[in-house]
Amino acid sequence: MMLCLLRTQPIMQRLKVVLKRDKVRVPCPVNCPCEHPINWRSEDVSLSNLEVVEIHGLQGEDDEVDFLKGILRCVTVLRRLTMTISDDISPSNNGYEKICSIMKEYPDVECHIMASVSEGFFIHE
Repeated sequence: MMLCLLRTQPIMQRLKVVLKRDKVRVPCPVNCPCEHPINWRSEDVSLSNLEVVEIHGLQGEDDEVDFLKGILRCVTVLRRLTMTISDDISPSNNGYEKICSIMKEYPDVECHIMASVSEGFFIHE
């Protein structure tokens, strides 16, 4: 669904995504709309003007990692990416490690990964 929305705003310069989830995770049913189109993970969207991206509430799940890869694959002038990790995961989480690994492939992008810990934040840059 995000890719469809991004297609409608090809001249966008800033993108902010806030992921909200229920505490109880319910698996997707068969033929869930979130998996359509089936090839969304490999689709390209023109994001030639996108310079700043903020994603809040990441949990490092496969669909989030694939979305992040898709954004990075489609941008041409991205300067800064700020991600806030959900309180439910830690830096030792596999999803967190995947996100950090992806960012190493884009050394020209200023990347900040933050997670709230109690009242404060820790930052990985």
